[in-house]
Amino acid sequence: MIEKRYQISVIIPVYNVEKYVEKCLASVLRQTFRNFELILVDDCGTDHSMSVVEKLLHGVFPNGSPDWIRILHNSHNMGAGPSRNNGMDVASGEYIAFIDSDDYITEDYLNALYLAANENDADIVFCGYQEVEPEGKPIRSVKLDCANAETERFRILMPCAHLYRRGFLLRHQARFPNVFSEDIVFNLSIICFAARTAIIPDTGYCYVKRQDSITHSGNGYYIERNFPFHELSDMLLKAKNDGARKEVYVQLEFEAVKCYAAMMLCYMRRCNKKRLDSHADTVKECLDAAAPRCYRNPYLSITAIPSLPLMARVGTYLFAKAYQFHCLRRFVWFVTRF
Repeated sequence: MIEKRYQISVIIPVYNVEKYVEKCLASVLRQTFRNFELILVDDCGTDHSMSVVEKLLHGVFPNGSPDWIRILHNSHNMGAGPSRNNGMDVASGEYIAFIDSDDYITEDYLNALYLAANENDADIVFCGYQEVEPEGKPIRSVKLDCANAETERFRILMPCAHLYRRGFLLRHQARFPNVFSEDIVFNLSIICFAARTAIIPDTGYCYVKRQDSITHSGNGYYIERNFPFHELSDMLLKAKNDGARKEVYVQLEFEAVKCYAAMMLCYMRRCNKKRLDSHADTVKECLDAAAPRCYRNPYLSITAIPSLPLMARVGTYLFAKAYQFHCLRRFVWFVTRF
């Protein structure tokens, strides 16, 4: 029997999204693009998310789900990153699209991404997204500047709103680490190696901004113990050793510094001084090993990336300067007091 090949594998980890997963799954089933497989990864949640999934599928396919829909069951709760990895391990599509199970997509989303991939023979396709409230009310639309591809490819670092060539991911052994902001580490580790990319103005991905998510709920303990300090450092070293283009590496270095600054300045406000100092020392060690001259990065200029919020530009610049003048501990302690 010849195994069916799909043009796109859609991977959706499912974990504690009982209120959202039906809308997500229904939006995928309504796609105008039809040559795709759907891989749902059950990450052993504590609510009735999978019951909602099974009820919806039974309603649409009363005689049983078709073979292009697969459900994987993790042996235990593993997190979004490892769940996406499990989905990639069984995917057969030419391209891979990731969707979070609390988000949803417009009817032409997959079609727009695949057309761009096919026309440009792209390793990665980038697009914008719509940020919406849980009930669907628009908050803002994030569009990419197609004329400024080199910079814009680093603007959206979640795995959603992308289409990846599966062979490209396999060739570079791309995997999601099981850390906080695993999506950022994943994208940064591969973007610099993409020989052919495409950027489209489409905003068909609808990102649901939930106040009860880990990031927005302020679960500082979980975030702090899963900071990807060493993963970012390893990513920079790998990119340098594997011959990433210089102009792309410079952007990569800036993004890593921006991540370090955000982790320390935004998520450490409840830490005592001993823990803050320890984390600051770890960041210094990581930068010493992977980017000791990061304070010279041209993207640190306040005017270099106007699309980046002003506070992010200023915070990253000051963070890099504090590293340069060996006062990272004092700088982080001062800023996190406000």
